Amino acid sequence: MTLIRFWSGFAGSVLLGLAVFGSAVFRPGYPAFECVTVGALVAAMLTLVRTSHRGQAIALMLGYAGLRIVLGPILLWTTALSGILLALGIFGIALVYDLLSRSGIRFGKFLLVGPLVGGVFLALAPITEHAAMNVFNAASLIAFRFALGVVIGEGAALGIELAEVFVGDPAVE
Repeated sequence: MTLIRFWSGFAGSVLLGLAVFGSAVFRPGYPAFECVTVGALVAAMLTLVRTSHRGQAIALMLGYAGLRIVLGPILLWTTALSGILLALGIFGIALVYDLLSRSGIRFGKFLLVGPLVGGVFLALAPITEHAAMNVFNAASLIAFRFALGVVIGEGAALGIELAEVFVGDPAVE
């Protein structure tokens, strides 16, 4: 059942990314590719925390951050820093998602998860886009990063919520 939730969340992120950004979702050189990469991370975090596998979610968070640290010297130190902060932010969002579920909200949590993930992307935009950012394009880059985060968060959370409608609530299992 956990795999159904994960794959539904991952599919939700990719499909919503396709609807918004088109085929750029499948091009690794484009920012929209994060609908695949970060979409998988968001779907996994939400699923693991929601199914009471918090230790595995923390291991995933540390693994993702560690991978970004290892790749950081190849890319940029900011890549490593943003990876750590992104994983930490998504873990916090997953905790909020789980608390909302446990408080009795069965559907509609995706409406909050999207803007929260967008907020993490917004907060990290100066770090992730510092090389390309200047006075003339700063506002558009920051707005794009926020929109990208919203699409990823909304898609992943909606996919998981739809799966829970059919699979059932993990708190009851």
